[in-house]
Amino acid sequence: MAPGIVNLLIRRLSQLQLEGFADLEIALQGFVMAETTPYFAHTPLTTDPLLSLPPEEALRLIDVFFTTQPYSVILNKTLLLQQYWSDTVDPLLLSVVCGTGLYMSQLGGRLPCFWGAMAAGCRNPILNHAHVLLQDASAEATLGKYQAVVLLSIFESLFGLPKRGMSLLALSYMLASQLGVLDNKFQGDPIEQEMVVWTFWSAYVMTIYGCVELGLNNRDALSRHKVPFPPMNIYVSASFGIVQHPNPDLVESFYTQVVIAQFSDRIFRHTPRPQHNLFGMAIPNAAITQSENAVEVQIGKITDEFATFVDTNRILWSPIQRYMIETTMLLYKVHFRFLKPALKLGQAQIFELPIRYLSYLDELDPAKPEIASRLNEVLPTVLMLMDVLKDFLSLLRDQPRSLPHGLMEANLETCARLLMLTYQLIPSVDLLQRLKDLVALSKEGLWCNWGATKIVRCRIQSFLRHHRKKRTKSGWLNSLAAEESSSQIIATVQAPDIFQQFLLLDDMWLQKQ
Repeated sequence: MAPGIVNLLIRRLSQLQLEGFADLEIALQGFVMAETTPYFAHTPLTTDPLLSLPPEEALRLIDVFFTTQPYSVILNKTLLLQQYWSDTVDPLLLSVVCGTGLYMSQLGGRLPCFWGAMAAGCRNPILNHAHVLLQDASAEATLGKYQAVVLLSIFESLFGLPKRGMSLLALSYMLASQLGVLDNKFQGDPIEQEMVVWTFWSAYVMTIYGCVELGLNNRDALSRHKVPFPPMNIYVSASFGIVQHPNPDLVESFYTQVVIAQFSDRIFRHTPRPQHNLFGMAIPNAAITQSENAVEVQIGKITDEFATFVDTNRILWSPIQRYMIETTMLLYKVHFRFLKPALKLGQAQIFELPIRYLSYLDELDPAKPEIASRLNEVLPTVLMLMDVLKDFLSLLRDQPRSLPHGLMEANLETCARLLMLTYQLIPSVDLLQRLKDLVALSKEGLWCNWGATKIVRCRIQSFLRHHRKKRTKSGWLNSLAAEESSSQIIATVQAPDIFQQFLLLDDMWLQKQ
């Protein structure tokens, strides 16, 4: 979810469009998708499927749920089993857990697909029973009901009936408000308080993804919540401290996506709002000042706060947490120095259309003074991005694990695009070597065959061949003059004979690729 939010936000705001990212338009398709099942259709069941579920089967489905559902972090398995054996578990929560487990087990090891459980034949009576229980439930807000509603909304939004899922997501915020979650005033023991935090952020990350995808701003009331970040690992978690064989990756990845989603939401809040917002009437965004460059200034302040947060906490994170969060921060620092012009023109705080409908722009022209200045400004950050990627890939050689594909591809393409643009402005030996290093990184066995990686690699090689010929024709004197104009890129100028030797070596390198 986190890489998707990052790529979507870059797609919405940055003039530098990344071609390796495909917007699946999950939320948009969910809104327009026709559903034949009425939401409030009450389907009486002759028997309660939970009562007819043997304990052995119930335990198996619970195990499947905790094995296959990333959002199982919401629950504490030990407490859930204790409540099951003592008959104190919320029937709605048990229906959601067992129904989800049954659906996943019926896939036979295959990955679930979007809205694969929409058709009546693909659903199961336990999941349907959860909706019946919810329809007949009282208005009282409880922790079990809150957890069940969030889990059911996530399942329906991604795999089942998306409109139901979105409605349940809205219901979850009503329950959160009644429980005092939004103000961080929920009363409970340390484990319950932590589970409430997990539950809120599960819903909120989904909300942020949908808002950024649709280009519609979130409600200010939700954005001003006071819910703290969840634990960053199992060692500081009260809930996972009593679980046998906890999954550290689950906790760490959840914390990572929460941090990324929160800072992404803060940035997106400072963009102009559409005239007809999904979440209410269009009102001026009080967070945006009236200066012409207000959007850029405010986003710059947030990215600086993001950088401070990274510097303060990076020593506490695991390597993959550090890579994902730091890479996101660096990507934002680079891309949001090239905001789409419509975000910087005039003083309008309200757009007629959602921000997703801003037209695509021509390629950045490094010959323009403003673009040239910004390219020079972000170059150190681009080089940091490249070094972070290189360190992460060398770490993975010894510790293979699941990879954040979307972030790694965005990292690679951003570095390639910015280095190629800067090279057109200042064709230095150092930049050329950096581009060669990117080609070498893209050939690492872990990701060399990814589609986006191949595209970027081919683009760099094509660029180098083109500019190698162009540079040779223009002569070495012009190249040296361009290099001498930027002390940040190369400190010394090579002698003519050495430079000609470099061109020959460069030609040999290209022929090998």
